[in-house]
Amino acid sequence: DEEVRKIVDESHGRAREILTTHRAKMDRLVAALLERETLGREEFLAVMEDRELPASTSYDSTPPANPNAPVVPTGDSDGGFKAPASPPRLEPGPA
Repeated sequence: DEEVRKIVDESHGRAREILTTHRAKMDRLVAALLERETLGREEFLAVMEDRELPASTSYDSTPPANPNAPVVPTGDSDGGFKAPASPPRLEPGPA
């Protein structure tokens, strides 16, 4: 029990130190997320490096019917995409 308490206390102290040290970055990240809801890689890096955010990127937030299904072109002239009719069957393999 003492060993576990020591590990928890040290980890708690380290977490507080990290959050305190990087508070300004965390506050900028929160503000960017409140403004845009999602951030791409470049946007995230801009926030972490205290640079101006690049122009907002539009993301389609509509998830596919099956989030694990690959997205494939439909062949439509409008360039649409859809998930395959049925997901591939996965067979268990050796561990």
